Amino acid sequence: VPVASWPWENGRSYTVRVRAQDKATNLKLQVSSNTFTYDTDLPGSGLYYPYGDVNTPPTLQGTCWDITPGEVPEIKVRICRKGIDYWHDGTHPTTPNQWGDEYWCTGTLVGTPWTEGGKWISSWTWENNSIWENLKDYQINTRAKDNAGNYEQWTSTLTFIYEYDAPTSGVTAPSKS
Repeated sequence: VPVASWPWENGRSYTVRVRAQDKATNLKLQVSSNTFTYDTDLPGSGLYYPYGDVNTPPTLQGTCWDITPGEVPEIKVRICRKGIDYWHDGTHPTTPNQWGDEYWCTGTLVGTPWTEGGKWISSWTWENNSIWENLKDYQINTRAKDNAGNYEQWTSTLTFIYEYDAPTSGVTAPSKS
């Protein structure tokens, strides 16, 4: 049966049942089945921390979502150290090891997902304190993937500078006379 011509409805669950019959008309009495949800909605993600320059190693934080009944089991984080433009693999402190190649680290879904306004929503984090280098400018992108294998079309982007040096100050006036 050609299924491409069926009127699939986005967000609807379908159960497919299969049985077999041979040329001698023997019919398999046990029926196999599988239930799936047809999902063409693209998921999304956002990054809300850090929201500016930082002086301690940041734990990246954000949210991801999909139109219900979809869910997002996977969030990816891409870290680019600007200036020399390399994508960090998320494991080595300062050694560039992914020159020219994009590398997506896996974020962790945290807390209990919730539904709001027809969307499934979850929080996520990503942390590795050893990769950040002082006085470097970082660009972070996120990308969500839903249960149907759909990736969001556009990535969320945030930039910040990691600076852990304490500021210095001194008195220059009035001078001693």
